[in-house]
Amino acid sequence: MYPFMLCIASAVNIPAKLSNHLSTQATQWISYEVDGPLVHQRANPAICAITGGTHDGIFLQGGKQGDVWKNDLWKLNETGTWVELDSVPEQGRWKHHLLCDAERKELYVLGGKGIADVSNMWVYNLDKSEWKVASSTGPAPSADVQGTDFIAVSTTRHIVTAGTNDGAYSDWLLYDKTTGEWKQDRLPELGIEDPGGTAANDVVYIVGGSVASGDFLPSQTLVLNMSEPNPQWSKKKGFAGEEHHLSYLGGDIIAVVGDRGGKGPLAQNNGLALYNMTLDVWTEVNQSTVWIPSTSEMRTTAY
Repeated sequence: MYPFMLCIASAVNIPAKLSNHLSTQATQWISYEVDGPLVHQRANPAICAITGGTHDGIFLQGGKQGDVWKNDLWKLNETGTWVELDSVPEQGRWKHHLLCDAERKELYVLGGKGIADVSNMWVYNLDKSEWKVASSTGPAPSADVQGTDFIAVSTTRHIVTAGTNDGAYSDWLLYDKTTGEWKQDRLPELGIEDPGGTAANDVVYIVGGSVASGDFLPSQTLVLNMSEPNPQWSKKKGFAGEEHHLSYLGGDIIAVVGDRGGKGPLAQNNGLALYNMTLDVWTEVNQSTVWIPSTSEMRTTAY
């Protein structure tokens, strides 16, 4: 019995969680009431979560509130209370990525849009409550790259991004957290934009996306095992479409919600699917009556 929850954030709401009982695959959406300031009334914030450590909680950073670009950082703790942490010491951004690293006790902010240049990647030390610009050499993600255009995921030693980078649809980038070096390589596809991605036990998964012509990629999942000496992309089963949102729920299970323009089981924004990584099997969960926000405004994380 492994109960997990998937948290959804949108432009107007954050109170939805998915309670997934993996032994029976029985799922239901439940309302989640939170205390504290109404930090959820904003568009396209970034969200991630840490479990199993001294800094457990769901973290939310940035977004846009009316005409105001937010640079603040919040934590939803285990008691269901929002607590404000330290703001990023620069202008705000939205449609960006927030990555949690439980082992290093760090948060990473990268990508997105801002009033001015937001090309810096920021690192927040949770123990010291301190922000700093991440040391960086090599071909980092371009400024003004929106979070819906590319994926960014965190593994033990690296950050992996894939998707559009200054018009290069076929690129994927690898950031070494220790050396601060970015490296650039090619994906095994002609191009990819608006994919969905997550990392599970140092294995990166990318689902969906489109090419420069606007056509969807084939129904497949791109897989990259970062624990291997020379990681190479492989292909498994997946879905066509774009703007999928993936979250690793633990064990062998990845949850996927949302699909803009697709024709598969996740179409119409109300689909939910579970992927068994070991068996390479996708299971559609009937969630047709569940409210799920627009995929371009959705942010998900497992907790």
